[in-house]
Amino acid sequence: MRRLAPSGTPVNMRDLAACIGGAASPKRTLEDFRAAVCSKFNVRHCFFASSGRAALCVLLEVFRGLAPGNRDEVVIPSYTCYSVPSTIAKSGLKVLVRDIDPETLDYSIPGLRETDWKRVLCVITANLYGLPNDLPEISRIAKENGAFLIDDASQCMGGMVGSRFSGTFGDAGVFSLDKGKNITSMQGGIIVTDSDEIASLVGKRVAALPSPPATSVIASSMKLMAYAAFLNPRMYWLPESLPFLNLGTTIYTTEYPVEAYSSLLGGFGASLFRRFDEITAARAGNGLAYDRALAGVKGLERISAKKGSKPVYLRYPALVRDKGRRISMLARLKENGIGATASFPRSVIDLEEIGGILNKAGSSGKNGRDVAERIITLPTHPFVTGKDIERAVSVLKGTA
Repeated sequence: MRRLAPSGTPVNMRDLAACIGGAASPKRTLEDFRAAVCSKFNVRHCFFASSGRAALCVLLEVFRGLAPGNRDEVVIPSYTCYSVPSTIAKSGLKVLVRDIDPETLDYSIPGLRETDWKRVLCVITANLYGLPNDLPEISRIAKENGAFLIDDASQCMGGMVGSRFSGTFGDAGVFSLDKGKNITSMQGGIIVTDSDEIASLVGKRVAALPSPPATSVIASSMKLMAYAAFLNPRMYWLPESLPFLNLGTTIYTTEYPVEAYSSLLGGFGASLFRRFDEITAARAGNGLAYDRALAGVKGLERISAKKGSKPVYLRYPALVRDKGRRISMLARLKENGIGATASFPRSVIDLEEIGGILNKAGSSGKNGRDVAERIITLPTHPFVTGKDIERAVSVLKGTA
């Protein structure tokens, strides 16, 4: 039976062969990749790290060195990927939560304005599921209050606000090359900035990162080959039947390396990046198709894209009005081969792992908790066809 993964990017033999080129000419491979990223996103500087989390670690360390001594809080939304608070914890900083607007999954802008900014080092955007935040306004608020802004486009590579790409607002941006992202190399992170000062400091920090051990590179190469073979809907039943793989789940952890990016993986990522427009167009088209088909479906609330933005739809999110029906809805979707997920199961304010560094003063985070209890996400990757979308919508209409 046809089985759709929750997320992923189709790869071909040319992409796999590019790994060899990356290993044979590491410097040239990464320089070419760097130039392609700068050209595509119209940014002056680009750096690579071993993961999106590692890239975020580097930026937080640089900003900590640039800021006045007592600024040690990082503002994040009440509902976001757990990699963000775990990275703040790993960096020795504190988490300051502001609630979200459940209609857009963006910060509640009035709530963000009311932040106590005395100890805020920086604000991090989320751009969840490929829907850009109100980036011009968030950038303005951070700047007015003397805080750095990291535009985290780990889930939004290719999304735009006006004529500007998500990830290029604020002082610096981050893209992830993790296996569930728009462009992948299984692992990897990208930092972009237009600031020469920040670029100088990031460049020194990145140059000092240790190289990944050979065992890690070999393991990643094997994962790449497995990814290429089993992401196909004809083969996905096999990894899906292995629960210990924890596919489609996000686990909070601070146990990850902060290392240099492997040129072998860089060759693969650069090869996929050449098909960036094609891959992005497929995701965006599938997201819009869901959005049109689910309009007016009782029991579901669609997430609104910000006015003037262009979502890339890494996945298509929606909220189930009756949270008690979510489990049965997800089960029915799975029975029909649709890789739907409940995404992040808890709000950031309910992560006991960060209890010692969490500041939720002035924000109950109730909207983030509500979204965590009601959200579902649907696959949008290029393997998804019109018939898949019709089948998913039929299931949702019958169970919502």
